[in-house]
Parts: sequence; structure tokens; C-alpha cells
Amino acid sequence: KFINIIKEMKNYVGIDLSPDFIKTAQEVYPDKKFITTRMEDYNPDKKFDWGICSSIKGMIMRENGEEDWYEKEEHLKTICKKILILEYSDALSDDYVATEIIEGK
Repeated sequence: KFINIIKEMKNYVGIDLSPDFIKTAQEVYPDKKFITTRMEDYNPDKKFDWGICSSIKGMIMRENGEEDWYEKEEHLKTICKKILILEYSDALSDDYVATEIIEGK
């Protein structure tokens, strides 16, 4: 459901490690900016009002460990004024639940 509001956002930048995901996103939203990069390697010229992490925190913590997530979170705090964490409500659902809002630095 979150994906449906991307078209309404101005100055949207999407990042992902997967070139295939980025290619698909560019096809669906040709007027938006998408970059293939690691989250912690992305350093924009100005701070974003919001960073939105869609179903990523839990995956990173599960696959790479809590320390890896918290390193990424610290970087996000430097490039976003606020960070909205969205996770799936359960494994069989495509509905998101806002799990937390984190203040940037």
C-alpha cells in the first residue's frame, strides 16, 4: 500500500542494492529518482525531511545482526530529519505497520 503513495511524493529518491528492483521501480515511476547503492554509502547534498525504510530493519537484523542495522540507522540519522520504519504486519501479509519513528541528528 505504501508503494501507491510514491507517485504523490515530490523529491522522492529510492535506493536499493538490487539492480532488478531499481529497474522495475524506474519503469513504474519514471519521474522519480532511483539509485542502486548501499544505504550507508548514500550521501545526498541535502538532508531529507523523511527517510522511509520499508520492510528492511527486520531483514537486516535477522540476516546481518543488530549491530549492522544500528550502523545503518546512525547513517540514516545524518541524512534524514525523521525516519519512518515500516514492517509487514505478518509473514503472509503485504500490509505494512509503522513500527517506529526515529529522530535524525
